[in-house]
Formats: sequence, structure tokens, C-alpha cells
Amino acid sequence: MKPSEAGNSMESKLVISNVSKHFQNGNLATQILNNVNLSVDEGEGESVCLIGPNACGKTTLMQIVAGLLQPTKGKILHNGELVEKPHWKRTLLFQDHNLFPWKTISENIVFGLKAKGICKSGQADIVDKYLAMLKIHDFANYYPNQLSGGTKQKSAIARALAMEPDILLLDEPFSSLDMQSRELLQ
Repeated sequence: MKPSEAGNSMESKLVISNVSKHFQNGNLATQILNNVNLSVDEGEGESVCLIGPNACGKTTLMQIVAGLLQPTKGKILHNGELVEKPHWKRTLLFQDHNLFPWKTISENIVFGLKAKGICKSGQADIVDKYLAMLKIHDFANYYPNQLSGGTKQKSAIARALAMEPDILLLDEPFSSLDMQSRELLQ
């Protein structure tokens, strides 16, 4: 997705408007984001990258876009609607896998599909599709503690992709993958 240009008549998929965020720790407030503005137009298969040093607010901004955090000031619009809470249409894939340790890999992928309202037979087809895509089908019935770090992360990627979101937010999710897997996914 490309940042919109002035005068562009396309509807914006995502609008970040004057977003600021600070975290309070006792009497100390730490400013993380200050008046961030970005408009991303409708476009399939396009990308926007946030580049900056560690601790500059990239993850915080993605968590706000995903609806996991609220801005201190400003607003986020997704397809013209105010983002106030998480929704499967905006999926955030973290650096760490964040899999449920008590669920198998297939069950981890199904978790979001159930919340999305996908019927049981549809769930199985979607799980199979993404396990095959990420070449982890043999690990479908394994628990996260039985897998390597890279396979755990591929499982988390499969779970995120299975949601088929409008916006897929990636917070360095390929860092634990081997070079071949990273290149394939990129």
C-alpha cells in the first residue's frame, strides 16, 4: 500500500490521524509517538514499511492500528471506521510466536477461525491450506513446546494468514526463520 497523495480520489484503507501515545509511570510520562499521520490507499498486495531504530514507536503504532492499544491523542480509521478494539480484519504478527502452549498447531490456527465464525469443515480446509503453504503440515498435531523456534514462528504466520485480514501488520516476524524460509515468505 502506498501513502496517499494529496488530491487522490481513492478511498483510504487506513488513516492514521494526529496519533500520539505516551505511557505513564508514576509522575513520569514517556512520549512514544507524537502526531503521526499516514494515509494508505486501497490496493491489494502492496506494502508500507515503518523503518526506524529500536524503541522509536513502530510496535506501539502497529498495536494501535491493530486496536490492542488506544492512542493518547488522535485516531485510526480502517475503511472509514474508527478503530477502538481488535478485529480479525487487522491482524498483528509479533516477533515472538505467541502461540497457546496448551493447543496443538492446528488448534492454534483454528482459534481465530472460530472467532471469525468459520464453520468446522471450512476451518479444516483453511488450516490445511496454510500448513501446506508454510511446509509445516507434519507438525499439525504437535504442541509449541515440541517444535523449534522457526517452526513455532511459521505456525504463528500460518495462524495470521489464515484470518485473511485486510491489513496484515508484521512486527519483524521473520527474525527467527532460516534464510530460505524468510526469502520464501517475503
